[in-house]
Amino acid sequence: MICKLQQGNTATYRKITRNAVSLPENLTGLAGKLQNRYSFLDKPIPMDDKGRLQIDIIKEIYSFYPDILLSEIGETQEIGKLLELPKLIDQYSNNPENETAYLFENVLIDGFNMFYNVDAKGVGGSGHTDIECLYLDKKKKFAVESKSTANKLLGINVGRLREHCEEIGGEYTIVVTPRYVPAAKRDISGTPTVIILASTFAEYLYNCIDNDIRKIDYADFDKIITENLGKDVSGDISALTVSKFSASAAGK
Repeated sequence: MICKLQQGNTATYRKITRNAVSLPENLTGLAGKLQNRYSFLDKPIPMDDKGRLQIDIIKEIYSFYPDILLSEIGETQEIGKLLELPKLIDQYSNNPENETAYLFENVLIDGFNMFYNVDAKGVGGSGHTDIECLYLDKKKKFAVESKSTANKLLGINVGRLREHCEEIGGEYTIVVTPRYVPAAKRDISGTPTVIILASTFAEYLYNCIDNDIRKIDYADFDKIITENLGKDVSGDISALTVSKFSASAAGK
């Protein structure tokens, strides 16, 4: 016997004692390439991993685009590299073993440069913001602070962030972090600072890339931020993602 298959939610099972599967001839080449790179004996991503939230597991599964498959369906390697960016933003934000802080900053620079009307440059160093950004349409500057952490961000030094932002003539600061304790949100209350969760930012970029939107406009982000200074705007950004892409996802 090969295995037993349950019929729906009933107590009835069918035994499979022999079976064979054949592939169309035009798919055998692709199947062979995939098998050479990704063996069927490899352990799949466990959905019940106790060390990760289920939403993070689901995002990893949906962001898996093998180069072999992209090439087969005519997508360029450039698209594959772009689809890696949101994944890296999420991954590096968690700063495993305290080794990815600078990598997180670098991918955030790439992330904000995905907006066609934002010019983002790394600054860094003691006494300076991590990333200086210029919203080209409105000639408006803003600062981005990358806060990678393996646990939760414990607090935000708003005085220091204000100095960093004033140094570049910025109007507000975006703190990008994977997670934080409630006190961190209280720290920014009443200040020209907002929090965006790294996974939320990555999710928005991922959907733009996946839907082949090359002219990614910063206008919606700027409007949400300026209307919600002193808050976590992740929920608003998530709602923006849903409103922009839920229709296209339903049509796929």
